[in-house]
Amino acid sequence: IAFPWTLHAELVRMYNMTSPAWDLAYDQQVVWDIAQGQGFYSSFARANFLGIHFELILAALGAVEKFWPNPAVLVIFSSAGLAATAPAAYLFFRALLPAERPETPWLAVALAAPMPFWAATQEAARDFFHPENMALAFALVAAWAGLRGRRVWMWSFVLLTLACKEDQVYTVAVLALL
Repeated sequence: IAFPWTLHAELVRMYNMTSPAWDLAYDQQVVWDIAQGQGFYSSFARANFLGIHFELILAALGAVEKFWPNPAVLVIFSSAGLAATAPAAYLFFRALLPAERPETPWLAVALAAPMPFWAATQEAARDFFHPENMALAFALVAAWAGLRGRRVWMWSFVLLTLACKEDQVYTVAVLALL
């Protein structure tokens, strides 16, 4: 429910040209340049974007835009990332709560289901595209994998979290404490 709802709201804002242009335009230009084989260059900063933000996930988005060159690609991935917090949180809460209790699955659903609709999540959606919109879901899956002893999955999702933005190191540090 959260994915089409968030995506629809963001696409309406984008097509009506009422979305905040700075982040979308900046990231769209970098992703477009990646798709065109020009690397992480940005004319906004007149430099390599990786010197400003270390967001390697933009390379994956550039690969998608190579086949579908549309600014909606960024909006789709942003909406998917925010909506994915619910199933990722469900996995996390299931791993964190006692497995032998019959109410654990329902408690995990009750805690996870509203996450895409929280005010903080909606604020992230209102800000339009930021690669870290995908990071929370990746971090929650990494936490689940770590709690379940699936180290390869855990490290894969830790790397995906860090690829979203350099400041996700704090998120991974909190994960390490867990």
